[in-house]
Amino acid sequence: MKTKTFKTLCYLASFFFLSTTAMAFDYMAFNKTVGGNLYGSFQMADTLPVVDFGFGGGIFFDYRFNERFSFMIESVLTFQDGKDRSNGEGSIVFYGVPAFTFKCYVAGGKYRIDPYIGIGVGLYGLTEGSADNNTGGLALGAQVELGGDYLLTDNFLVGTGATFRSVCI
Repeated sequence: MKTKTFKTLCYLASFFFLSTTAMAFDYMAFNKTVGGNLYGSFQMADTLPVVDFGFGGGIFFDYRFNERFSFMIESVLTFQDGKDRSNGEGSIVFYGVPAFTFKCYVAGGKYRIDPYIGIGVGLYGLTEGSADNNTGGLALGAQVELGGDYLLTDNFLVGTGATFRSVCI
Protein backbone atom coordinates (compact mmCIF):
# COMPACT_ATOMS: atom_id res chain seq x y z
CA MET A 1 0.00 0.00 0.00
CA LYS A 2 2.84 2.39 0.84
CA THR A 3 4.47 1.72 -2.54
CA LYS A 4 1.23 2.65 -4.36
CA THR A 5 0.89 5.87 -2.31
CA PHE A 6 4.51 6.79 -2.98
CA LYS A 7 4.09 6.06 -6.68
CA THR A 8 0.95 8.23 -6.83
CA LEU A 9 2.75 11.10 -5.08
CA CYS A 10 5.63 10.82 -7.56
CA TYR A 11 3.17 10.95 -10.45
CA LEU A 12 1.44 14.02 -9.05
CA ALA A 13 4.76 15.78 -8.40
CA SER A 14 5.91 14.98 -11.94
CA PHE A 15 2.63 16.28 -13.31
CA PHE A 16 3.00 19.52 -11.34
CA PHE A 17 6.53 20.14 -12.60
CA LEU A 18 6.07 18.92 -16.19
CA SER A 19 2.53 19.96 -17.02
CA THR A 20 2.57 22.50 -19.82
CA THR A 21 6.09 23.65 -19.13
CA ALA A 22 6.57 25.82 -22.17
CA MET A 23 9.60 27.35 -23.77
CA ALA A 24 8.78 29.78 -26.48
CA PHE A 25 10.74 31.91 -28.85
CA ASP A 26 9.02 35.17 -29.52
CA TYR A 27 9.76 36.69 -32.89
CA MET A 28 8.69 39.88 -34.67
CA ALA A 29 6.62 41.20 -31.74
CA PHE A 30 5.67 40.54 -28.12
CA ASN A 31 2.15 39.56 -29.15
CA LYS A 32 3.03 36.58 -31.38
CA THR A 33 4.54 33.50 -29.77
CA VAL A 34 5.38 30.11 -31.25
CA GLY A 35 6.55 27.40 -28.88
CA GLY A 36 6.57 23.87 -27.60
CA ASN A 37 5.15 22.16 -24.50
CA LEU A 38 6.06 19.17 -22.37
CA TYR A 39 3.07 17.42 -20.82
CA GLY A 40 2.44 15.06 -17.97
CA SER A 41 -1.00 13.47 -18.16
CA PHE A 42 -3.12 11.40 -15.79
CA GLN A 43 -6.69 10.20 -15.83
CA MET A 44 -9.11 11.46 -13.17
CA ALA A 45 -12.28 9.59 -14.24
CA ASP A 46 -12.78 5.85 -13.94
CA THR A 47 -13.57 5.06 -17.58
CA LEU A 48 -12.25 2.55 -20.09
CA PRO A 49 -9.49 2.34 -20.97
CA VAL A 50 -7.89 2.96 -17.59
CA VAL A 51 -4.49 4.50 -18.33
CA ASP A 52 -1.36 5.16 -16.32
CA PHE A 53 0.61 8.39 -16.06
CA GLY A 54 1.77 9.48 -19.49
CA PHE A 55 4.17 11.94 -21.05
CA GLY A 56 3.93 13.89 -24.25
CA GLY A 57 4.27 17.24 -25.86
CA GLY A 58 2.80 19.72 -28.22
CA ILE A 59 3.23 22.90 -30.19
CA PHE A 60 1.32 26.15 -29.98
CA PHE A 61 0.78 29.56 -31.49
CA ASP A 62 -0.33 32.31 -29.12
CA TYR A 63 -1.56 35.71 -30.29
CA ARG A 64 -1.76 38.28 -27.52
CA PHE A 65 -3.93 41.04 -28.92
CA ASN A 66 -3.46 43.38 -25.93
CA GLU A 67 -1.80 43.31 -22.52
CA ARG A 68 -4.69 41.44 -20.89
CA PHE A 69 -6.01 38.86 -23.43
CA SER A 70 -4.66 36.26 -25.84
CA PHE A 71 -5.88 33.46 -28.07
CA MET A 72 -3.89 30.22 -28.34
CA ILE A 73 -4.11 27.37 -30.85
CA GLU A 74 -2.28 24.20 -29.86
CA SER A 75 -1.78 20.55 -30.72
CA VAL A 76 -1.38 18.05 -27.88
CA LEU A 77 -0.08 14.46 -27.90
CA THR A 78 0.48 12.15 -24.89
CA PHE A 79 1.49 8.47 -24.79
CA GLN A 80 0.05 6.16 -22.13
CA ASP A 81 -0.32 2.46 -21.31
CA GLY A 82 -3.26 0.64 -19.73
CA LYS A 83 -3.44 -0.25 -16.06
CA ASP A 84 -5.86 -2.04 -13.70
CA ARG A 85 -8.77 -3.35 -15.86
CA SER A 86 -6.92 -2.28 -19.04
CA ASN A 87 -3.61 -3.88 -18.01
CA GLY A 88 -1.71 -5.22 -20.99
CA GLU A 89 -2.99 -2.58 -23.38
CA GLY A 90 -0.15 -0.36 -24.53
CA SER A 91 0.55 2.39 -27.01
CA ILE A 92 -2.57 4.42 -26.23
CA VAL A 93 -2.25 7.95 -27.62
CA PHE A 94 -4.38 10.87 -26.43
CA TYR A 95 -4.31 13.79 -28.84
CA GLY A 96 -5.91 17.17 -29.30
CA VAL A 97 -5.82 18.70 -32.78
CA PRO A 98 -6.62 21.56 -32.61
CA ALA A 99 -7.39 23.00 -29.19
CA PHE A 100 -8.35 26.66 -28.83
CA THR A 101 -7.83 28.59 -25.58
CA PHE A 102 -8.84 32.14 -24.67
CA LYS A 103 -6.49 33.43 -21.96
CA CYS A 104 -6.83 36.31 -19.52
CA TYR A 105 -3.55 37.57 -18.04
CA VAL A 106 -4.10 38.70 -14.45
CA ALA A 107 -1.14 41.12 -14.25
CA GLY A 108 -1.71 42.53 -17.73
CA GLY A 109 1.90 42.18 -18.93
CA LYS A 110 3.31 44.70 -16.45
CA TYR A 111 5.73 42.34 -14.70
CA ARG A 112 8.23 39.62 -15.63
CA ILE A 113 5.92 37.04 -13.99
CA ASP A 114 2.64 36.97 -15.88
CA PRO A 115 -0.06 34.62 -14.45
CA TYR A 116 -3.11 33.69 -16.54
CA ILE A 117 -6.37 31.77 -16.56
CA GLY A 118 -7.85 30.28 -19.70
CA ILE A 119 -10.89 28.48 -21.05
CA GLY A 120 -11.18 26.67 -24.33
CA VAL A 121 -12.47 23.88 -26.53
CA GLY A 122 -10.78 21.30 -28.66
CA LEU A 123 -11.19 18.26 -30.82
CA TYR A 124 -9.69 15.35 -28.88
CA GLY A 125 -9.04 11.75 -29.79
CA LEU A 126 -7.88 8.49 -28.29
CA THR A 127 -6.24 5.76 -30.35
CA GLU A 128 -7.13 2.08 -30.07
CA GLY A 129 -3.89 0.94 -28.46
CA SER A 130 -2.44 -2.57 -28.71
CA ALA A 131 -5.66 -4.42 -27.75
CA ASP A 132 -8.55 -4.48 -30.22
CA ASN A 133 -11.38 -3.56 -27.82
CA ASN A 134 -12.99 -0.52 -29.48
CA THR A 135 -11.55 2.06 -27.06
CA GLY A 136 -10.57 4.66 -29.65
CA GLY A 137 -12.66 7.70 -30.39
CA LEU A 138 -12.87 11.35 -31.35
CA ALA A 139 -14.93 14.02 -29.56
CA LEU A 140 -15.29 17.66 -28.65
CA GLY A 141 -14.09 18.67 -25.21
CA ALA A 142 -13.72 21.68 -22.94
CA GLN A 143 -10.68 22.78 -20.97
CA VAL A 144 -9.76 25.10 -18.11
CA GLU A 145 -6.16 26.26 -17.73
CA LEU A 146 -4.17 28.00 -14.97
CA GLY A 147 -0.58 29.01 -15.44
CA GLY A 148 2.06 31.65 -15.63
CA ASP A 149 4.82 32.87 -17.87
CA TYR A 150 8.19 34.16 -16.75
CA LEU A 151 9.84 36.52 -19.20
CA LEU A 152 13.59 35.79 -19.19
CA THR A 153 14.22 38.47 -21.84
CA ASP A 154 12.01 40.43 -24.21
CA ASN A 155 12.20 37.53 -26.68
CA PHE A 156 12.30 34.41 -24.51
CA LEU A 157 9.91 33.06 -21.87
CA VAL A 158 9.43 29.98 -19.73
CA GLY A 159 6.02 29.02 -18.41
CA THR A 160 4.26 26.45 -16.30
CA GLY A 161 0.64 25.57 -15.82
CA ALA A 162 -2.04 22.96 -15.43
CA THR A 163 -4.89 22.13 -17.78
CA PHE A 164 -8.05 20.19 -16.97
CA ARG A 165 -9.67 18.66 -20.05
CA SER A 166 -13.20 17.27 -19.97
CA VAL A 167 -13.55 15.08 -23.04
CA CYS A 168 -16.67 13.16 -24.08
CA ILE A 169 -14.96 10.19 -25.78
